[in-house]
Amino acid sequence: MVLVVTFALLYRIISNHTNTMAKIKITFSECEHQEDLDNYADNVRESGGTILEESVNIDTEEGMMLVEVEVEDKQTFVNKLKETDCYDFII
Repeated sequence: MVLVVTFALLYRIISNHTNTMAKIKITFSECEHQEDLDNYADNVRESGGTILEESVNIDTEEGMMLVEVEVEDKQTFVNKLKETDCYDFII
């Protein structure tokens, strides 16, 4: 099942087979090296997300994370993430 959530940015959320966890793909701008993505990762973890995958594209200066959260905590995660420094860099 694919859901699309919009609130000043677009997340693609894909529920896994148990429907208790949601996977969110987040793309960040201004990500020139791994250390930038590490800083964003701290904010994601502090907001309640578990990072499953991450990568940095040095050419485009973009970072990507695949994050997992409990389906029922999805909105709480997003609200907490909005309060972090990394939120301004989500594209």
